[in-house]
Amino acid sequence: MSQRDFIIGSLHGVAPQALADLTPKVEPAVPTSLQGVQALAKALTRGQRLGSAVLHDVDRLYQTVRPRLLDAGASPAAAGVLLEAVLSALPRNPAADLALLLTGSLRKEQWPRVSTVALLALRDAASLAPPEENGDCLAQLDRALEERGASVRDVGGTWCVCDGVSPLGRVLAEASVRQLQRQGAAPGHKWVLVLSNAERDADAELLAEYARALARRFAESQVQNALCARDALVWTESRLKAQAERSAAWSRPFALARAALRRMVARLSPPEMLGFARAHTRSGVY
Repeated sequence: MSQRDFIIGSLHGVAPQALADLTPKVEPAVPTSLQGVQALAKALTRGQRLGSAVLHDVDRLYQTVRPRLLDAGASPAAAGVLLEAVLSALPRNPAADLALLLTGSLRKEQWPRVSTVALLALRDAASLAPPEENGDCLAQLDRALEERGASVRDVGGTWCVCDGVSPLGRVLAEASVRQLQRQGAAPGHKWVLVLSNAERDADAELLAEYARALARRFAESQVQNALCARDALVWTESRLKAQAERSAAWSRPFALARAALRRMVARLSPPEMLGFARAHTRSGVY
């Protein structure tokens, strides 16, 4: 006990700068660029060569990947791209073991932090394990994917996929696609992916790769073929809500002005009304 008190007292006497120097430097949990994610995944899956075999330390991978998967400050899409890249690069057995470890470690409150791509990658890897080992794990993942319920809709010929988006966000997404179609600017060669507000500051290249990963892992072959053959137009729910608020802010004054013009025209005599209508139709006001 006296030795412990001595150590604590000694630490209190250390200068703050010296304590800062003793503190290990914490690297960002998930790289913020696609190149950084790919480089990290390559480094993690390099393995250790022993003769003609390459060994992978699954425990080390678990300790490295799990904090990044659940980091509250990181983009869930970036973490999903990282996990998919790691599991895809590992041989069959290490990939299955890592997926079982990660899935079994997740608590109820942690599941919402895991992106849909990460859940799909975990399920694919866990399915490589023997049936007597992966039954509970697959049941958990299937339940999480069912609760997540990524919405896939064909909106006038444009696929609209909402991942982790509220019901209001789904309505706004479809309305935005239809508005583009009415304006003649519909992304016919693209599909639309709408993500949660957690991705509002994410790197555009990372989100594009997340969209490609999501397209690759869709179970429905028709949807998978359609999405993999096209690029994605990626939106966030916060962007759609801000756009809807701007549209509402402009639409009310315009509606009031149009109603005032109609009341003014209704008070004119027929000849005056005809001249007024012609003049403002040519000018585009009415």
